[in-house]
Amino acid sequence: MQSLIFYSRYYLIIILLGMLNNNIHAKTIIGWTEKVQIADTNFFLGAKIDTGADTTSIHAKILAQYNVDNEKWIKFQLDNGEGDNIVFEKKILKYAKIKRKIEGRIERPVILMPICLGSVVRNIEVNLSNRSNFEYPMLIGKNMLRKKFLVDVALKNTIAPNCK
Repeated sequence: MQSLIFYSRYYLIIILLGMLNNNIHAKTIIGWTEKVQIADTNFFLGAKIDTGADTTSIHAKILAQYNVDNEKWIKFQLDNGEGDNIVFEKKILKYAKIKRKIEGRIERPVILMPICLGSVVRNIEVNLSNRSNFEYPMLIGKNMLRKKFLVDVALKNTIAPNCK
């Protein structure tokens, strides 16, 4: 009876390891910084990968906020820090409430944006923020990474955006 329990546990462990192994190999390994592309544009920017952040953030200069048919819209400009910029107009999905030690609670507009990392394109929620004091204009959060990427903090810029 004991040997049957031992073999049952042994086979269960083998099955679980096989499942884990398949999940790991299906994911792309990326570094702690990567170059990303706003899909459907020729706009590229550097991004820091943050596995602790739930949502992706991008540095944006807000140009205008307005209403169209009782929906809130925003016009904003992205700057990649290399002299390139691009203007977008997007519907605001919601406002993210962010707790900050110094500034207290702030709200950031959240929009849907197609982001290309490697060969993966995802239309994800991105909050628009002031990242002018940061080295990278974009912070990639779990909503972009989930089920597709593993992060190796010893690596940088491992894959180039390759989205058609």
